[in-house]
Formats: sequence, C-alpha cells, structure tokens
Amino acid sequence: MCSWHDHLADQLKSLYQLIAARMREADSIKIDETPVRCLEPDAGKTVSGYFWVYLHAEHGVLFDWHKSRAKTCLDEILIGKDGKPSFHGHLQGDGLRAYRTFIERHAKLEITRSPTSPTSHANLREPATSIHVSPCASCF
Repeated sequence: MCSWHDHLADQLKSLYQLIAARMREADSIKIDETPVRCLEPDAGKTVSGYFWVYLHAEHGVLFDWHKSRAKTCLDEILIGKDGKPSFHGHLQGDGLRAYRTFIERHAKLEITRSPTSPTSHANLREPATSIHVSPCASCF
C-alpha cells in the first residue's frame, strides 16, 4: 500500500545526485541537522532521525536523511565518490562535534574552521563554526 514512496524515491534519485554534485561544486554552503520523529517500520513506535539540510543560494536546498548525527553523515554529500570531486569551499554550520570530526578525518583537504554567526537554532553549549575547505593538489 505504501510502496509508492519507494518508487518515487527511485525516480528522483538522479535529481538528488545532481543537486548533491552541485553542492560539492559550490564555493559556499550552509548545513544544519534537524531532528525528526518517524515511524519505525514494523515496530509500531517512533524513533528519532535527522534531516541534514544543505543550503546554497543558487542551487537551493538538499535534504539528506540519516538515523543519526554521526560524523559519516557529511560524507554522503561532501565527499565525491567514483572519482568525482569533493567539496572545496566555505561551509557554515553550528558547533556540532560531527563537523570538527569531519575536519580531522579529511585533513588532506586542508580544512580550517573559524567562528561565525550561529544558525537559527544553534546548540548554545557549543560555539558556532565556519569551515573553509581548500583544494590540495596532492589529494587527487
């Protein structure tokens, strides 16, 4: 009965991939993760998941769904696969630990961070951060 969403997701996958590629090509994007309660299939209860929201002035908004706020969630959009380029530019987000860990894991991209204005609902226990990713010739 509800398999229509799987069919629709399959039909929209190429558009999702195109927008993700445009985000990686951008020189500046904003990111925030937003918690959403959803019904767990076959469990009869709700669980927390997260929409990772990527915003670029020209390319629009990309929503990426994950069941966690793990450091690897950023890789799905920001790190190119199959020889495609990774993100190189200015990344603005709140002080979530996943951003700092992303920087540490991808040190070869020469990522730096600096203070910036907080996003609309930044975690007040952690400072807002801005991340600048510079291309590194030896990385490719």
